[in-house]
Amino acid sequence: MKGMLRKRGGALSPVLFLLLFWLWIISGQAAAATNATWSLGGDGVWNNPAYWDIGMVPNGKYNAFIIDGTSTVTSNINVAVENLTLASGNGLIVQDGTSFSISGGTGIVTNDGTIRIAGNGTDTRFYVGSPNVTLTGFGTLILDPGNSAQRSRIGSTNINYVLTNDTNHTIMGAGYIGEGNMGLVNRGTIVANNTAGPLYIFLNAAGAVNEGTLKATGGAGLHLVGRTFDNATGLILADGADSYVGLREGAEVKGGTFTTTNGGVIATLNSGTIDGITLSSGSSFQGWDGTNTYLRKTITNSGTMTIAGNGIDTRFYVNSADVILTGAGKLVLNPGNSAQRSRISSTNSNYVLTNDTNHTIMGAGYIGEGNMGLVNRGTIVANSTAGPLYILLSAVDAVNEGTLKATDGAGLHLVGRAFDNATGLILADGAGSYVGLREGAEVEGGTFTTTNGGVIATLNSGTIDGIALSSGSSFQGWDGTNTYLQNTLTNSGTMTIVGNGSDTRFYVDSAGVTLTGSGTLVMNPGNSAQRSRISSTNGNFVLTNDTDHTILGSGWVGENNMGLVNKGTIAATNAGAPLYIDVNSRDAVNEGTFKATAGAGLHLMNGYFDNTKGLILAEGSGSYVGLVDGAMVKGGTFTTTGGGVIATLNSGTIDGIALSSGSSFQGSDGTNTYLRNTLTNSGTMTIAGNGSNTLFTLNSASVTLTGSGTLVMNPGNSAQRSRISSSDGNFVLTNDTDHTIQGSGWIGQNNMGIVNKGTIAATNAGAPLYIDVNSRDAVNEGTFKATAGAGLHLMNGYFDNTKGLILAEGSGSYVGLVDGAMVKGGTFTTTGGGVIATLNSGTIDGIALSSGSSFQGSDGTNTYLRNTLTNSGTMTIAGNGSDTLFTLNSASVTLTGSGTLVMNPGNTAQRSRISSSDGNFVLTNDTDHTIQGSGWIGQNNMGVVNKGTIVANNAGASLYINPNAKLLDNRGTLRAESGATLAVLDGLKNYGSSTLTGGTYYAAGTIKLPIATAGIVTNAATIVMDGPTSAVLRYADNTDALKGFATNAAAGDFTIKNGRDFTTAGAFSNAGQMSFGTGSDFQVGAAGSLQDYTQSAGITTVDGTLSASSVAINGGILKGTGSITASVINSGGTVAPGNSPGTLTIHGSYEQSEYGTLAIQLLNSGPGNYSLLDVNGSASLGGALAIYVLSNAMISDGDTFTVLTSSGILGDFASISDNSAFIDFTWSIYDGKDVILTAHGNAVPIPAAFWFLGSGIVAVLGIRKRMGC
Repeated sequence: MKGMLRKRGGALSPVLFLLLFWLWIISGQAAAATNATWSLGGDGVWNNPAYWDIGMVPNGKYNAFIIDGTSTVTSNINVAVENLTLASGNGLIVQDGTSFSISGGTGIVTNDGTIRIAGNGTDTRFYVGSPNVTLTGFGTLILDPGNSAQRSRIGSTNINYVLTNDTNHTIMGAGYIGEGNMGLVNRGTIVANNTAGPLYIFLNAAGAVNEGTLKATGGAGLHLVGRTFDNATGLILADGADSYVGLREGAEVKGGTFTTTNGGVIATLNSGTIDGITLSSGSSFQGWDGTNTYLRKTITNSGTMTIAGNGIDTRFYVNSADVILTGAGKLVLNPGNSAQRSRISSTNSNYVLTNDTNHTIMGAGYIGEGNMGLVNRGTIVANSTAGPLYILLSAVDAVNEGTLKATDGAGLHLVGRAFDNATGLILADGAGSYVGLREGAEVEGGTFTTTNGGVIATLNSGTIDGIALSSGSSFQGWDGTNTYLQNTLTNSGTMTIVGNGSDTRFYVDSAGVTLTGSGTLVMNPGNSAQRSRISSTNGNFVLTNDTDHTILGSGWVGENNMGLVNKGTIAATNAGAPLYIDVNSRDAVNEGTFKATAGAGLHLMNGYFDNTKGLILAEGSGSYVGLVDGAMVKGGTFTTTGGGVIATLNSGTIDGIALSSGSSFQGSDGTNTYLRNTLTNSGTMTIAGNGSNTLFTLNSASVTLTGSGTLVMNPGNSAQRSRISSSDGNFVLTNDTDHTIQGSGWIGQNNMGIVNKGTIAATNAGAPLYIDVNSRDAVNEGTFKATAGAGLHLMNGYFDNTKGLILAEGSGSYVGLVDGAMVKGGTFTTTGGGVIATLNSGTIDGIALSSGSSFQGSDGTNTYLRNTLTNSGTMTIAGNGSDTLFTLNSASVTLTGSGTLVMNPGNTAQRSRISSSDGNFVLTNDTDHTIQGSGWIGQNNMGVVNKGTIVANNAGASLYINPNAKLLDNRGTLRAESGATLAVLDGLKNYGSSTLTGGTYYAAGTIKLPIATAGIVTNAATIVMDGPTSAVLRYADNTDALKGFATNAAAGDFTIKNGRDFTTAGAFSNAGQMSFGTGSDFQVGAAGSLQDYTQSAGITTVDGTLSASSVAINGGILKGTGSITASVINSGGTVAPGNSPGTLTIHGSYEQSEYGTLAIQLLNSGPGNYSLLDVNGSASLGGALAIYVLSNAMISDGDTFTVLTSSGILGDFASISDNSAFIDFTWSIYDGKDVILTAHGNAVPIPAAFWFLGSGIVAVLGIRKRMGC
């Protein structure tokens, strides 16, 4: 001891110096305290006075010193001293069941040795017995655990007293530091290091200030119990496996550092608060199972915080207005046995947790229980497959400026509140990982990203507002859920409505919702093929599918409760599971593409679709876009490829659309498609009527089908299933240039007008196409056509065909007029056996039937004719078993052209009739036009002007012409073929005063005329009697109308030929044209009393026989190659043998006076190549001999021609003339009975146009004209 007090050399030792200095300081303050120093020099017990330098046991007003450096003193009684000093190497043991108190004085315990509270079987205490007791020095105070692990205790005799564990001093062990009755300031180290039991720090309300280290080590536990621990400058440390520092009974640690090493942990044991603490890197803080940890202010976590819920709910509570988790650490939520045991909650619903930049919250459980707000600037991660991580906030909601994440197959649930994600990321990474919105959670803005099979989804209901789904990412609305969409959503990935067994919806939930980006919204069909739906919470809201964005799949886009603007693509992609677009009065605008593909159907439902700038596309076999429940599409393009089709499925409207080349639009069986304005069809439109009537209905004042496409009308099972109709009788359909309507069915149902500038064609044999217009009529400026054996019926109305063509081509093909249809103007053409016909009643007005074409009035029909009809083909009144009529229906009807109107006889030989609807009407059969056949022309109800030909040509049948007072004016030809009869019943304008004037009457059969009993005495018309049975009769009594025929006037032309003989009743005179053909005999007067034949002008051509008492040619020409049985006196006319060079024979004498001319034609000197008058009797010559050298004649000098033979000649010609400039002729009489011409001059051809001059030129020219030279 003495050695300790003084150094060698006489100087005081440091210990002695400090002791004396301390005694000097306190001597004035505690003068009453007695210093007692352990003096035994070894170990001993406290209560032996002998061991103390004062000879007394210090207990009370004592300052005890154990400072010999070696002794350990056992306090074996209850001891109280004011101050205690232990030197290094010394020890104090507070014996089991005793107490040791520092009471009174300054309460300084200077411990450089070891103080041990040796509680074992009985509680043993070291008391703070002064207001401030300080444990200082470099020593250690040890608390032994004893048999209860709590036997050693540091207590206090006053709840307000404070123990200070000073810098460098250590308290360690197990037991209690405080029993709720003291304060604590720790500037040194307090260590729990005994695995037998924890070390409890249990203080009064003043709590503790830790400016040193609170530590657990060696697998021991340090319990901070129930009070506040100001740790602002302190360290709380858990070192080693199983070592822990625990907060319990509401202990609150403010500030400072939490550190764990080597497996140690700091934890909440039942309840505790951490306020502004810092968890160092690599360290661990836990809220153990069933505990509540209260968080306050900014907590800097650079390690791992864990809510270790297992079998009981375990919570971290936000317990100040703002709690911030900062640092690079993580907060882990264990799932526990319910997968929800770990929870971050709040003691006030207005409080907010901030998860700061670089900080991570992860695991499973709850962040919030509907009672807090959240700001995330770091990462919140669900990463446990045991159960989801729920973020369930209060009305304060959440702000995410960092990352909300699910990974490793885990789920992150965003529950029921708004999540401001404007600058944040929501991420699901890995197969099975998902972030889910539920109970109406709303995410506003920011980015959604999924990787490696993760997904972000709505779990029951949620809202996404202005979010951006990144490329390759997935957002889903799971089966049976409702996802509410707000504002602009940027989708560069895949959004999916995963409807399966329940209806699943995306709701438009703001006035304008836009899906933008290059991504896709997929709608799953589910078990009903309609489970996925895009709906709206307000009928005024509008969804915009932006440029490059795609909506595809099956289900409903709209439920008649929203508008739609599509600038991207909306596609039906699931075969057998349609995609329905069902908008309300807000309508739909398509500026992108509506599409059906892969055999799927896209249904446009109910609303108005403005497709002006858009494309509607069906691609691939079985794919279709359908209009349903009155959907109206306006404008834009319809395109189909690969067998796809766009169609009306029950009712719909197309307005101003363009069907592209090669594309198909159909009105499906039983549907009604309404057409509006101009439809440009460059593909194929089809009215696909099959088992039910199917309509295209006009729905605007003017509907135009334009383009180079075709509208096909299917016949269906009734051959009339396809129909073009109108919703208003004033509406008009225009079929434009190059456009075709074809097929079977009805165009109009007496309820519309039509303008055709293209082609309307019936194409199905046995299934007609009907055009049935109303008072708006039809205008055809293109082609109405029947082909391939089909029939086109023009029904009921007025058809202005002025600029149009009506065509029937191919065998069996016909165009029919029905129910009073009127066609005005234009061209009728038939080819290949086709026909245009009236099927029951119809009118043709001013039409032109082209060459080779056929128009018929079918059996039993009535065709009304108006104005001028140009017929260059064949018109037929095809009466057979019923009367069939062509009826005049205008004041003047003219049949013109080079064609023929054929009247079939039918079973009564009178079935075909031309009649009139007004007795004042007149039919004109124009020049070159022919009416032929059997039946009636007129029924005493019309006039007839014939400028062409009317022919009865059916043997055994009659053609009757029965005009009324308007008469028959024949300026053309009335003709009866062999065996047929043409009968004019009454009113022949050409007959009067026994004279027939004008026209031609050609009888190869029988012509009956309405003439007087006297018959035709004078003929000023043309009459041809062809054949032995030909006859012209009086209609009244069938007697010979020519029995009194005596005069052929200058205008008359009478011919008999082919064996028809004619005998006059008496003398006959001719001033016109008379022709007697080969084999025919014209006899003047009865046999045995022949009479004279006198011609004053005109021409008589005898190629047969003329028999008379005499023939006087006072003017005109007598010619031919036949014979005349009479004496011929030529007193002022011309006798020209032959027609071209030939022989005329006279069986009698020939006398030519000075005014007569014999005209001879020369070709060459060969037999039959020059004219010869063969007179069987004598010839008396006078007058002129006129020689006509024919064109290209070859006559040589010296050639001779015998031009007249007789039995004897008297007289000679007064003159001779010819038309040649190169050859002259002389005549001579040979043998007193023949006249011979001799040629003089060069043997050259005579120009055809060179005629001789002289007094005979007029006569010769006349001969040339009449002879055809």
